[in-house]
Parts: sequence; structure tokens; C-alpha cells
Amino acid sequence: MRPFPRDLVIGAVGLLIAGGLTAIALLGRDSGMSVAAMLGAGLVASAVGIFLFVEAWVWSQRVYRIGATGRAVAIALPPSSRGLGRHPFKVEITGSNPVGGTTVKADDHLEIAA
Repeated sequence: MRPFPRDLVIGAVGLLIAGGLTAIALLGRDSGMSVAAMLGAGLVASAVGIFLFVEAWVWSQRVYRIGATGRAVAIALPPSSRGLGRHPFKVEITGSNPVGGTTVKADDHLEIAA
């Protein structure tokens, strides 16, 4: 089995086990068993999370080493609004008087000598 589907299966099975232990803890009448089941659920969920994190990190490092960083879905960034650049959402003003910045009426500048 390929690594990605294998990790999905491991994650799903681990979370199902943790969910089952949680259900036993919540529905059980024995408080000692409930505490043990909740601790077990926490340990299983933590172990699965740490395993998946390490697997994703190893995978991203392999992809980085072969030079295919643009194809790595886990480490891809959303495209910026202006293409590549340091400030993707910076407003650009093209002139000293942006469109609609000021309004001038023709009557304000006309002087009629009487």
C-alpha cells in the first residue's frame, strides 16, 4: 500500500478506537474503567496524531529534497493576488491623484470679473 492511503487508514482506525474508548468511558457505570478508557482514548489519539505529523514531515522533506516543492500539497501556499511578491495584498496607487480621490467642480475655478 502506498504511504498516503496507508496513513489515512491508520489515522481512521486509530480515531475509531479512540472514539470507542470514549464511548465506553461515557456510557460505563464504573468510574475506574471510565477514567482508564478516557486515558486510553487520549493516548491513542495522541499517538495517531504524532505518527501522522511525523509521516507528513518526512514526506514533505523527501519532496523538498527532490526539488518538487511546488507539487507538495501539504506545504503549498495559496496564490497571492498579484503573483509573486513580498506584500501580496498591498494596495498600489499608480499616481498622485487616484481615481475618485478628489472631485473638482468646474465652477470652483472660474472667476467672473464684473
